[in-house]
Amino acid sequence: MPHEPSTVVLDPDFRVFRRLATAEAPPILRQAMLTGSPMMFALSAEPGVQIAAQELAARLFERSGAAGSAAPVTLVVGLHADIDEWLAAGGMAQRPPALASGRGSAQVWTVRAGDGRTLVLVSVRDAPSLGALARPLPHYGQQSWLVFEGARALERGVWPAQPQVWELRPAAR
Repeated sequence: MPHEPSTVVLDPDFRVFRRLATAEAPPILRQAMLTGSPMMFALSAEPGVQIAAQELAARLFERSGAAGSAAPVTLVVGLHADIDEWLAAGGMAQRPPALASGRGSAQVWTVRAGDGRTLVLVSVRDAPSLGALARPLPHYGQQSWLVFEGARALERGVWPAQPQVWELRPAAR
Protein backbone atom coordinates (compact mmCIF):
# COMPACT_ATOMS: atom_id res chain seq x y z
CA MET A 1 0.00 0.00 0.00
CA PRO A 2 1.43 3.39 -0.87
CA HIS A 3 -0.21 5.06 2.15
CA GLU A 4 -0.71 2.92 5.21
CA PRO A 5 -3.17 4.23 7.80
CA SER A 6 -1.59 5.91 10.80
CA THR A 7 -4.72 6.19 12.97
CA VAL A 8 -8.08 4.53 13.43
CA VAL A 9 -11.09 6.42 14.77
CA LEU A 10 -13.43 4.11 16.66
CA ASP A 11 -17.15 4.73 16.18
CA PRO A 12 -16.69 8.38 15.07
CA ASP A 13 -20.45 9.04 14.86
CA PHE A 14 -21.27 7.27 18.16
CA ARG A 15 -23.75 4.90 16.52
CA VAL A 16 -22.90 1.83 18.62
CA PHE A 17 -24.81 1.61 21.92
CA ARG A 18 -22.02 1.29 24.47
CA ARG A 19 -20.51 2.82 27.59
CA LEU A 20 -18.22 5.64 26.50
CA ALA A 21 -14.62 5.68 27.68
CA THR A 22 -13.80 8.49 30.11
CA ALA A 23 -11.90 10.45 27.46
CA GLU A 24 -14.81 10.15 25.00
CA ALA A 25 -17.55 11.56 27.20
CA PRO A 26 -17.53 15.34 27.63
CA PRO A 27 -16.80 16.53 31.16
CA ILE A 28 -19.92 17.82 32.92
CA LEU A 29 -20.50 19.44 36.30
CA ARG A 30 -22.30 16.37 37.67
CA GLN A 31 -19.05 14.38 37.54
CA ALA A 32 -17.48 16.99 39.77
CA MET A 33 -20.41 16.99 42.17
CA LEU A 34 -20.18 13.24 42.76
CA THR A 35 -16.43 12.91 43.17
CA GLY A 36 -15.14 11.44 46.41
CA SER A 37 -12.23 13.78 47.02
CA PRO A 38 -12.54 17.16 45.31
CA MET A 39 -10.04 19.98 45.73
CA MET A 40 -10.74 23.71 45.52
CA PHE A 41 -8.36 26.59 44.82
CA ALA A 42 -9.43 30.21 45.17
CA LEU A 43 -6.93 32.22 43.12
CA SER A 44 -7.89 35.63 44.49
CA ALA A 45 -6.63 36.72 47.90
CA GLU A 46 -9.66 39.00 48.31
CA PRO A 47 -11.52 37.85 51.47
CA GLY A 48 -14.95 38.12 49.82
CA VAL A 49 -13.86 35.81 47.00
CA GLN A 50 -12.31 33.34 49.47
CA ILE A 51 -15.52 33.13 51.53
CA ALA A 52 -17.79 32.87 48.47
CA ALA A 53 -15.53 30.17 46.97
CA GLN A 54 -15.79 28.07 50.15
CA GLU A 55 -19.59 28.45 50.11
CA LEU A 56 -19.76 27.46 46.45
CA ALA A 57 -17.59 24.38 47.02
CA ALA A 58 -19.75 23.34 49.97
CA ARG A 59 -22.91 23.58 47.84
CA LEU A 60 -21.44 22.09 44.67
CA PHE A 61 -19.65 19.04 46.03
CA GLU A 62 -21.88 16.38 47.54
CA ARG A 63 -18.93 14.90 49.41
CA SER A 64 -16.28 16.77 51.35
CA GLY A 65 -12.79 17.13 49.97
CA ALA A 66 -9.64 15.39 51.06
CA ALA A 67 -6.13 16.78 51.06
CA GLY A 68 -3.75 15.55 48.39
CA SER A 69 -2.67 16.27 44.85
CA ALA A 70 -4.35 13.23 43.28
CA ALA A 71 -7.90 14.58 43.47
CA PRO A 72 -9.94 13.50 40.43
CA VAL A 73 -11.70 16.88 40.35
CA THR A 74 -10.32 20.33 41.04
CA LEU A 75 -12.47 23.44 41.34
CA VAL A 76 -10.52 26.58 40.41
CA VAL A 77 -12.24 29.85 41.35
CA GLY A 78 -11.09 33.38 40.65
CA LEU A 79 -11.70 36.76 39.15
CA HIS A 80 -11.56 36.87 35.33
CA ALA A 81 -7.97 38.17 35.28
CA ASP A 82 -6.84 35.59 37.87
CA ILE A 83 -8.27 32.69 35.87
CA ASP A 84 -6.73 33.92 32.60
CA GLU A 85 -3.34 34.34 34.31
CA TRP A 86 -3.58 30.87 35.91
CA LEU A 87 -4.42 29.24 32.57
CA ALA A 88 -1.50 30.99 30.84
CA ALA A 89 0.95 30.15 33.64
CA GLY A 90 -0.05 26.48 33.50
CA GLY A 91 0.30 26.33 29.71
CA MET A 92 -3.36 25.36 29.45
CA ALA A 93 -5.85 26.23 26.75
CA GLN A 94 -7.33 29.67 27.15
CA ARG A 95 -11.00 30.40 27.71
CA PRO A 96 -13.14 28.38 25.27
CA PRO A 97 -14.54 30.29 22.26
CA ALA A 98 -18.09 29.97 23.63
CA LEU A 99 -16.95 32.00 26.65
CA ALA A 100 -14.34 34.28 25.08
CA SER A 101 -16.70 37.23 24.70
CA GLY A 102 -16.60 37.90 28.44
CA ARG A 103 -20.40 38.01 28.54
CA GLY A 104 -22.08 37.80 31.94
CA SER A 105 -20.87 38.29 35.48
CA ALA A 106 -19.64 34.69 35.77
CA GLN A 107 -18.50 31.92 33.49
CA VAL A 108 -18.21 28.26 34.49
CA TRP A 109 -16.67 25.52 32.40
CA THR A 110 -15.24 22.03 32.66
CA VAL A 111 -11.99 20.76 31.17
CA ARG A 112 -10.51 17.28 31.09
CA ALA A 113 -6.82 17.54 31.93
CA GLY A 114 -4.26 15.41 30.09
CA ASP A 115 -3.96 13.08 33.09
CA GLY A 116 -7.73 12.40 33.09
CA ARG A 117 -8.61 14.71 35.99
CA THR A 118 -11.55 17.07 35.59
CA LEU A 119 -11.11 20.78 36.19
CA VAL A 120 -14.09 23.02 36.92
CA LEU A 121 -13.20 26.65 36.33
CA VAL A 122 -15.31 29.46 37.76
CA SER A 123 -14.39 32.90 36.47
CA VAL A 124 -16.23 35.86 38.00
CA ARG A 125 -16.34 39.65 37.76
CA ASP A 126 -16.33 40.16 41.56
CA ALA A 127 -17.13 38.49 44.90
CA PRO A 128 -20.92 39.17 44.74
CA SER A 129 -21.02 37.49 41.31
CA LEU A 130 -19.39 34.42 42.84
CA GLY A 131 -21.77 34.44 45.80
CA ALA A 132 -24.73 34.51 43.40
CA LEU A 133 -23.68 31.13 41.92
CA ALA A 134 -23.96 29.08 45.13
CA ARG A 135 -27.68 28.48 44.82
CA PRO A 136 -28.26 27.92 41.07
CA LEU A 137 -25.03 26.20 39.94
CA PRO A 138 -25.68 22.77 41.52
CA HIS A 139 -28.86 22.52 39.42
CA TYR A 140 -26.89 22.54 36.15
CA GLY A 141 -25.07 19.23 36.59
CA GLN A 142 -25.66 18.06 33.01
CA GLN A 143 -23.84 21.08 31.55
CA SER A 144 -20.20 21.49 30.52
CA TRP A 145 -20.25 25.30 30.43
CA LEU A 146 -22.47 28.16 31.56
CA VAL A 147 -22.62 31.94 31.46
CA PHE A 148 -24.38 33.68 34.36
CA GLU A 149 -25.54 37.21 35.02
CA GLY A 150 -25.97 37.22 38.77
CA ALA A 151 -27.92 34.05 39.62
CA ARG A 152 -29.52 33.76 36.16
CA ALA A 153 -28.03 31.45 33.53
CA LEU A 154 -27.80 33.28 30.19
CA GLU A 155 -26.21 30.50 28.15
CA ARG A 156 -25.25 26.88 28.69
CA GLY A 157 -24.07 23.87 26.79
CA VAL A 158 -22.28 20.53 26.67
CA TRP A 159 -18.92 20.06 24.96
CA PRO A 160 -19.00 17.62 22.02
CA ALA A 161 -18.02 14.01 22.65
CA GLN A 162 -14.57 12.97 21.39
CA PRO A 163 -14.27 9.54 19.70
CA GLN A 164 -11.37 7.27 20.56
CA VAL A 165 -8.42 7.55 18.21
CA TRP A 166 -5.84 4.78 18.10
CA GLU A 167 -2.39 5.45 16.71
CA LEU A 168 -1.09 2.63 14.52
CA ARG A 169 2.57 1.71 14.48
CA PRO A 170 4.09 0.33 11.32
CA ALA A 171 4.74 -3.39 11.54
CA ALA A 172 8.37 -4.47 11.66
CA ARG A 173 9.39 -6.11 8.42
